Amino acid sequence: MRIDIMTLFPDAVEAMMGSSIIGRARERGFVTIQTHQIRDYTTNKQMQVDDYPYGGGRGAVMQADPLYRCWQHICDEAGERVHTIYMSPCGRVLTQQVARELKAQYDHLILVCGHYEGVDQRFLFGQALFQQEDVVRRDVVHKPVFYRAYSVTTRIKRFTAWSGRSAAA
Repeated sequence: MRIDIMTLFPDAVEAMMGSSIIGRARERGFVTIQTHQIRDYTTNKQMQVDDYPYGGGRGAVMQADPLYRCWQHICDEAGERVHTIYMSPCGRVLTQQVARELKAQYDHLILVCGHYEGVDQRFLFGQALFQQEDVVRRDVVHKPVFYRAYSVTTRIKRFTAWSGRSAAA
């Protein structure tokens, strides 16, 4: 299984994903996890990813353009559109059943970690054409958001046989 994580904090994600169960699964080749720095897909020299919400509102949101470019790069590498999950506090609750479904239905996932007040909705509306869904881990809202990506990754990996045991057991 391959999981790509779009985030502003790839070093922090890599540190978490390199230890414990996920780290051992990566070492043994049971999962491939790639982190992608969203700032690398900006067009301005400041590598700015935040902006005022389109149509007004409070706070700042992540721009749709760098998110889309990063997402498109991952899909181009994969050679197909990849099932995309936006780590939203308003999404479907991540249960064992949801993790089993994701593992059974998809060999490749993209996890989008928003920041600030969220992401520009134009990215999410555009993603509706590309099998995007929102998932939240239980009733807990993690800040920073990449903790949610870790939770999803850990849950899904539990259903892969590795280290001589069946993870479903």
